Amino acid sequence: MKNYSFRLLRPYNAEAQSLNEPAGMANSIFLAGPCPRHNYEDDWRFEAFDILDELGFTGTVITPTNDQYNEMERHEPEALWAQTEWERACMYMCSALVFWVPRSEEHPAYTTNIEFGEWYKKTGVYFGFPEEALRMKYLTLKMSEQKKSWYSNLRGMLADVVADLQCKDKTPKKWFTSDTHFTQQRTLELSRRPFVDVTEMDLTMISNWNKNVRPNDIVYHAGDFVDYTNFDRLKELLGDLNFGTLHWVLGNYDRNYAEQIRDIAEVFNQCHAGYREIIIYDQADDEQMCLTGLTDSEGKTHEYVIVHEPYDLPAPYREGAVYLYGHIHGRSFAKYNGFDIGTDYHNYTPLSEDQVLWFTNAMQYWDKNVYTNTVKTDLSVSKILDVYSGDNWTKPIEAMLDRLRCSVDGVETVDVSKVNWRRSPYGDLVKLYLSKFSHHPGDALSLYDIVSGLYSLDNTVFKPKQWAILLDWCTYSGTKAYATGVGA
Repeated sequence: MKNYSFRLLRPYNAEAQSLNEPAGMANSIFLAGPCPRHNYEDDWRFEAFDILDELGFTGTVITPTNDQYNEMERHEPEALWAQTEWERACMYMCSALVFWVPRSEEHPAYTTNIEFGEWYKKTGVYFGFPEEALRMKYLTLKMSEQKKSWYSNLRGMLADVVADLQCKDKTPKKWFTSDTHFTQQRTLELSRRPFVDVTEMDLTMISNWNKNVRPNDIVYHAGDFVDYTNFDRLKELLGDLNFGTLHWVLGNYDRNYAEQIRDIAEVFNQCHAGYREIIIYDQADDEQMCLTGLTDSEGKTHEYVIVHEPYDLPAPYREGAVYLYGHIHGRSFAKYNGFDIGTDYHNYTPLSEDQVLWFTNAMQYWDKNVYTNTVKTDLSVSKILDVYSGDNWTKPIEAMLDRLRCSVDGVETVDVSKVNWRRSPYGDLVKLYLSKFSHHPGDALSLYDIVSGLYSLDNTVFKPKQWAILLDWCTYSGTKAYATGVGA
């Protein structure tokens, strides 16, 4: 077999008598189109391999042509199903899906027609055919509907694909997402994601990621990355997803496994030193906040703080910064100080720089009818700013105590015996309360109890900034997730 500049992934491994695992799929090209049925030497992909080699492509090239199919049928009772599922997974996971359709009587491309219909509207899909190809008018009409162009030269098409993927000389773009929860059945069900199973969920999110994010781009992930019942799955995903740098803010699920995640990231960084990197952030650590900036079309630079749980506070130490948050799975997109970048709200696709800037500009036009949580009292921004400055910090706390004391049914409660205290600011407040005051584990703990108890502590012990976090919690006391300090 010829040695190419790229890794060639074929369907079947005759020696192992099994299909090759689609793995390490970052920076990959799938060559879609008709496959030979008998004479496997008569495959247009050999020309494509030579072109990609000449272009210096260094990623993975995937061919669906299985010259071992007859052998595979002897060992695999459902060979057609297995081959079809392998192709499906690779088409989803690749970075560029390239359709070249030299349709002829020998190569009628029946299956290609179906695959083209599934993919032609989507990003990251290339389409072309030689001038002599038969019966192509309908496919070009569908491309025209989408205002997409097509190619009549295989080399020209592949040159554009390689230029798009191997963009080492281009400035990396920034992308933003959160709460992917790869492979997590619980999230599929509770968030009512529109997929038949976690396999389809994962493949769709990988496809939407890889066909937008280029291999040297920068991704900001606001937490809750994957299901942690199997850490090998996390390692697989890090090898499958495109990014040059991944800024990962630990979410409420991630924090339970922070040590293991950091170990995996460290090994990943060592193996990919110089061209791929993962940077881990702990939202509870104010000294290591995840910050970035974007410049709009008018030359104005906007600063962003990427967090997991949303905060009803001005960005710490960053006047005028915008919060980009996740955690709530699209349940509360707009807040006066930021917006949700979670994948559930954005069609399971990372947000581009342009999209983030568009929403940032739109924030100035949002009014009280936009916010899904409209707690806007004198205990909000102005009072919290007072707390930050250390001036007049007792008044908002006293007012909050009066408000909680008068609340119907005594406000939200926390069953301490059932709460799993993750590293969240709200959980830390309750832990501090429990360390200072006696409490029976079987009793529910009211928010009024916590506020009044902490209020009685010496101000040198409980800092003004902690009061601000407490006020934030109180303003969201109507939302169970925030009343307990535990994420969804």
